[in-house]
Amino acid sequence: MKHRNSYHSTIKLAFALDIHKQWLPDSFIKSIPRSTSWAWKFDTTEKFVGHQYAIDINDNVEELKLLYDDKLKREKQLLIAYARIKIIILEFFGKNQYKTFLKENFREILRFIYASKNTFDGGVRSMCRFLEIHPSTFAYWRKSLEVHCVNSPIGVCLKKVPNQVTLKELQTIRSLLNRKRFLHWPIASVWAYAVRNNHVNLSLSSWYAYNKKYHFRTRKPKFNKYKDYDPLRAQRPNHTWHADVTVVKTLDGLKNYVYLIVDNFSKFIINWKVSDKCNGAIRTKSIKEAVKQQFSDDLEVTKSIDLIVDGGSENNNQTVEAYIRKSHIDITKKVALKDIVQSNSMVEASNKILKHQYLFKQPIANINHLREHLNEAVFDFNHQRPHCVLGLYTPAEVHYNNKPRIDKDKIKKEVKERIKLNLNNGCGSGC
Repeated sequence: MKHRNSYHSTIKLAFALDIHKQWLPDSFIKSIPRSTSWAWKFDTTEKFVGHQYAIDINDNVEELKLLYDDKLKREKQLLIAYARIKIIILEFFGKNQYKTFLKENFREILRFIYASKNTFDGGVRSMCRFLEIHPSTFAYWRKSLEVHCVNSPIGVCLKKVPNQVTLKELQTIRSLLNRKRFLHWPIASVWAYAVRNNHVNLSLSSWYAYNKKYHFRTRKPKFNKYKDYDPLRAQRPNHTWHADVTVVKTLDGLKNYVYLIVDNFSKFIINWKVSDKCNGAIRTKSIKEAVKQQFSDDLEVTKSIDLIVDGGSENNNQTVEAYIRKSHIDITKKVALKDIVQSNSMVEASNKILKHQYLFKQPIANINHLREHLNEAVFDFNHQRPHCVLGLYTPAEVHYNNKPRIDKDKIKKEVKERIKLNLNNGCGSGC
């Protein structure tokens, strides 16, 4: 009995798409009976399950034929090599690190693009698309390379790129970031202060970029923890409060307990207390004072408040529960990670800021000394320092809806003056 060969499905596909000559050697094609290959070529697609999806495949057949054309053998090898390099870089660095790699080595990338632009149809545009470089970014890199100047703060000719930062503005940024008063402020808060007071009108991303480039202020690396839930976001002040207690040890060797109540919407510290005890009576007193400070006897200003607490005994006891039942404000106490999936990280973040950016910067002798420092720290946090989540505004301004007006016309005027100054001064190299 004559033996019948069984062929792989990809061989049949090659004949059906008429690309078998590009993929398969002639000797193998001749070994296939003509009746068999003829049937593969002219079989009706309707007899195959899923034939309707083959239309999408056929749309790319011409490109596939072009890729495997013998005349483009070298170009195909280069494309595959580039693709493998890109995949390796993306897998090794990650997408964000890949972009940083391109940015930090843009001069070498430009030379590579210009050297390879004739390899592909489309030239520079195709290379940029392949390397995921935006056209505007490529244009800026090219201009930076063409008008490089050692006398410019960012290495680009002042006259040809007049919108760049001036040396005076860089000095102001460095001065503000290193000012003793702002050492416990994050860069975002110092930026907001500078914009509000018309010291430097640059974007926050520019501040981060120049700080990274010139190392005005160093920071510890952050390790982000990805959450599988949405954080709590109140839509108005006095909708959700967070309560927590943290421990601060003073030089006399005693533990002191700092009670905080923070508004979710505005990040405003509504009430704080310091005690050498941790119990429900002090927590109840802090809640009672917070309610009195915000509402007094006026019930019209709020419908209800969600009070988020931890599972500690100072928050969950009969004293706290009794006050909540009798309060003229409708308070719903929720235990974080028990009644809700979210943690109480909102107030924990405020605790961390107060401790590490204010209190731990100086020696604290005893509980009275701690109260003095904490009073100053809370005032600065609430009324002086713009909060990065709130943009240009402080927690008090957002909480009481008392935002100052930012003069946008003055900002635009200063940008025009910067451009004019750079055009007039240049870099002194005869450009």
